[in-house]
Amino acid sequence: MAGDDPDLILSKIWRQFPHDVMAQAANKQTATDRSYLLLDVAERSNASHVNFQKQDLTGVFEAVQARLVAPTTWTGKIMELYFPKKGYVAKGRVQNFPKCLYYNMWASLMTRVRGGQEGIVRNELGKKFGGLMWLPYPETDRMWSTRRSTARWIGKGGEGTGGGRAPSIGINGKYCRDLGQIKVGEVDDGVEDDSDESLMIVGN
Repeated sequence: MAGDDPDLILSKIWRQFPHDVMAQAANKQTATDRSYLLLDVAERSNASHVNFQKQDLTGVFEAVQARLVAPTTWTGKIMELYFPKKGYVAKGRVQNFPKCLYYNMWASLMTRVRGGQEGIVRNELGKKFGGLMWLPYPETDRMWSTRRSTARWIGKGGEGTGGGRAPSIGINGKYCRDLGQIKVGEVDDGVEDDSDESLMIVGN
């Protein structure tokens, strides 16, 4: 049956992925506070892979804690946290991931594919996942973390803010060698620049 075709299921999962990631973005203190994302509800609902293929995150975040991730780690450890291997069982309380439709669709797919098929599916997924520039830097118990870390602070607040928080994001080292290339902040409505030379991945 066409509905059981792993390729078709993977395509649906991949289309759902960016929407779910944006939908799980953390709020600053409580669920009633503003999100760390500067995007409005409509922009988050219409999120696509293009949102995750840019170095210029102006209009997306005021500040981030950024980590440069080696390409092999990106399609290895990072991808595995977003798309666990067959037989994975989470330990303890896990936030964000269980609420994502893509994640539950993926878990269902992993229970259905045979051992030999898993490698093929993960290889195809790796081609897609490797084309992303950034994602929330995941932990085993959550997709989005805002806890202060040793990652590089970029944007509003800066160093020395003590308990200041900002989303932790991973940057794919395949496309970025210097975190200084990453831009964040609010959009200046008074200035329009059509000559944006910041890298955006195309063709994925």
